[in-house]
Amino acid sequence: MQSRRDVLRTAAGGTSVGLLAALAGCSDETSADGENGNDDDDDDGENGGETVDEAGALEYTDWAYDPDELSRDSIVAMEMDISALLEAKPSYAEEFRSDLTERYHESLEAEEIDAVVSAGDAEILAGSFDPGAIIDEMSVSEAEGYEGFDLYDDEESSVTVATDGDYLIRSEPSPYQSFDAHEEIELLIDTNAGDAARLADESDFFAQLSGGNADGDMEFVHVQTESVTESASDDAVVARRETATIESAETTIEQRDLYKSEAGIDLDEIESRYQSADLELDDISQDGRTVTIVFQVSTDEYLSTEG
Repeated sequence: MQSRRDVLRTAAGGTSVGLLAALAGCSDETSADGENGNDDDDDDGENGGETVDEAGALEYTDWAYDPDELSRDSIVAMEMDISALLEAKPSYAEEFRSDLTERYHESLEAEEIDAVVSAGDAEILAGSFDPGAIIDEMSVSEAEGYEGFDLYDDEESSVTVATDGDYLIRSEPSPYQSFDAHEEIELLIDTNAGDAARLADESDFFAQLSGGNADGDMEFVHVQTESVTESASDDAVVARRETATIESAETTIEQRDLYKSEAGIDLDEIESRYQSADLELDDISQDGRTVTIVFQVSTDEYLSTEG
């Protein structure tokens, strides 16, 4: 594991380091041993849960559901401040636009998106765009609505999109999942409204990764369920939380890894792996089962989806 990307992808099963991969709803459903599984301000908005705040930010903790609700082995969730990313790296705007056009319609422009949250196999967009107008231009058929959201099925795929007039939600479950897009979207809606269990409230693994840098431009978590990690080795990473502060040339990342057991942590070996990768290691520390690594990488490399 010599490359930076390999280091980032190790243990917890893979991290969505590429922004375009994130926009594509990248969700590595991976068990603790690395094998594929089978399976701040309250605003009483129309959806009954958290809405976009004055800064246009979404909180992934409001949408990320308990993976046990859909019989998943794990869940990946992420939030990103698109405005901050475009400001730091304006050259990526054209890539965003191209990707969004392919996934939605050319009438949805990157500059109109303020924030993106992904949870599981779905993504939630918020911004100055008109979700209804975007959906009108897509090849979809109307389905039965749910809790104030209108749902639409893609006519040529398993994709379902939904909107309440504020959010634009898109779900595309992986083929091996046991649930469909409707089930995931309905659970997302319930989770945001506080009517279903949230990952942040239910997962002890997630709770142990709290703290650290909470002010980044992008935050990523990959959390295994406790049941799937029962047979994992002591050196397995069972949860990861990564916060990135992105500037034009360099990105600073704080990565917090929760191991199955403190006995499985070899700090010297971990440090050696990071020092041999294409990054600048700032700090590495251990607190019980949690290892925190702070490092810097090229922004071009961090946002790249290649490799």
